[in-house]
Amino acid sequence: TTGQAGAASTGGALLTPAFAVTVAFTDTIARIGLDDAGSTLVAPSGNVSVRADHTGMATTTADADVSGNVAAGVTIGVGVIDEDVTATTERAIDAGGNVTLEAKSVSDSRTEAMSSATGAPASADDPGTTFNDVLAFFGRDARIPEVITLIDVTIPVIVAEIEYGIDLQTLSAAAGIGVNVHLSDVTAAVVDDGSGLVPDVTAGGTLEIKTRTDIDTTADVDASATSDGSAASAAFAVNYNDLDSRAAVESNAEVEANDIAISSDTLAGQRHLHTVSAKGGADSDSVGVDGSIAVNVVTMNTEAVMAAGSSAASMTDIELKARNNVGTNTNAGIDAGGVEAAGGLALSLSGVSTTTRAFMESGAA
Repeated sequence: TTGQAGAASTGGALLTPAFAVTVAFTDTIARIGLDDAGSTLVAPSGNVSVRADHTGMATTTADADVSGNVAAGVTIGVGVIDEDVTATTERAIDAGGNVTLEAKSVSDSRTEAMSSATGAPASADDPGTTFNDVLAFFGRDARIPEVITLIDVTIPVIVAEIEYGIDLQTLSAAAGIGVNVHLSDVTAAVVDDGSGLVPDVTAGGTLEIKTRTDIDTTADVDASATSDGSAASAAFAVNYNDLDSRAAVESNAEVEANDIAISSDTLAGQRHLHTVSAKGGADSDSVGVDGSIAVNVVTMNTEAVMAAGSSAASMTDIELKARNNVGTNTNAGIDAGGVEAAGGLALSLSGVSTTTRAFMESGAA
């Protein structure tokens, strides 16, 4: 999804917005359901595979480029992805070979907001709209406060003093907001068929219940303003990812096989990567002010489980394995420049919560 806007003027004020929104809901389901008779699915000398495989990519881009005597560019990009990947059997299976239930998701979402504003000089014939003209239009006093003081012991900020009466002949302002939300629910499970008469899965070979995931998410915002007068920019980027990956023998289900492997894992050779970048830039011959905020929130639950009341019988091995490989990168940057005064603030926030466990609940056997 792309939203793009551009405008230019040599003698007026311009506000150029660009918006881009993506909302996607996906369900990828492989399921053996109950039949009316409650009969068993039988493969005396063969294998049974139940596989749900999802691959997805979503890119949302908002881009605005504006130049003028008084120029303002605003971009807003929002991407929301909600995916469900499920491989289950609710019906009893009796196979002479292997039984495999696999749910896999390989998904990438990215939201970008790019905003650029340039304060172009007025033409020789027309001095154009000044910043003071804009203030006067709204009935405001075209004067700037005498002193702006920003002091914080943890954030380097240039202290600026601005005298009364500055007439800003050009002003450029750029603002970008990017929000990326990615929700993933990936499940592979044997579910109790409710009969209690036979094991829910019987395999002469290997019973494998597994989830595999590779989820990458990005929010990238860049706002830059350049002016012969004053320049201001603001960049705000938020990324939120919630992954629930579960491989399970669910409550009261019974499984029997030569060997049993239950695993929830990151796709081999891959790593979940969650990245946020917010960059503000203001370059001015007068006053330059910019700010950026980057927020990265990641919640991941990865588990291989035999739920309460379930049971497993194997001639050889029973293995439960859970593994999660994840990386995050959160960056907020500023680049403020002004001949008379310059100041900026960059704030980077990252919160990561992961639960990775392979376990048998109380009451599982």
